[in-house]
Amino acid sequence: MKRQIKKILIPTDYSPNAKRAAKFGLGMAKLLNADVILFHAYHFPMTTSEDMVYISEMRKGEVKKLEDEKNLLSVGFKDLNISIMVEYGSAVDLIESISEKEKIDLIIMGTKGETDSLDAVLGSVASNAINNVKCTTLVIPEETRDLVIEEIVLAADFHATGKQDFYWPLLHILDKTNASIDIVNVKSEISLQEVPSASEIETDHVFEDYKHSHHFLESDNVEEALFDFANVHEADLIAILTRHYSLWERLWHKSLAKKLVLHSTIPLLIIHEDV
Repeated sequence: MKRQIKKILIPTDYSPNAKRAAKFGLGMAKLLNADVILFHAYHFPMTTSEDMVYISEMRKGEVKKLEDEKNLLSVGFKDLNISIMVEYGSAVDLIESISEKEKIDLIIMGTKGETDSLDAVLGSVASNAINNVKCTTLVIPEETRDLVIEEIVLAADFHATGKQDFYWPLLHILDKTNASIDIVNVKSEISLQEVPSASEIETDHVFEDYKHSHHFLESDNVEEALFDFANVHEADLIAILTRHYSLWERLWHKSLAKKLVLHSTIPLLIIHEDV
């Protein structure tokens, strides 16, 4: 039996875009028949021992606030199993520990273009989470309004990976949406005499049961070429692999990851190879 997405973590900071991402996430959970944990991290700078008492009292208010948020968001999703979790501390660290402890299959979180407003807080968390949390993450930009997944772009550089079991979250989404997938390879130079590599053939086999096509783009700017292709083909989702020792390393340097996540207008599915 194919591995499936059974548990989804949705962090929220109560910003407008976090609310939109949470709605998108609940729709995705309904589509995938998955359970949801709605999570909020709160923080208060401790300077004295009395602050511990205040933090304990503060938690009660945060739990009530998240419970109210859950009730508002879950209208129309009565059949979903939604639980809440409130923890004190760093959002990124807590997302990482919760993902491991709760065996989370997918994290869904919102982001907003660079701004000085509080609405950008979750966007910064998203860009840091994809660098530190080894869990498939779906990042929802503020422009996203509806849960529509009909066309998916997969960025691939066809490096040797061995078994390609890490594609399972994407395959589960394909199973539930019947979407088409465009496998895109961006290179600085393309040779017409180049023959398909073993990894390219293996990737083709992974998606042989799905509507898929291969595309090769020549460009020195991987990110720009990728987004241009996605926009021209009206893609609903871009899937990208993360690893630290290939062409894509520059894509996932922390400063570039932040730029990519905060500037994308298309949802990004971040897949970790080493999970």
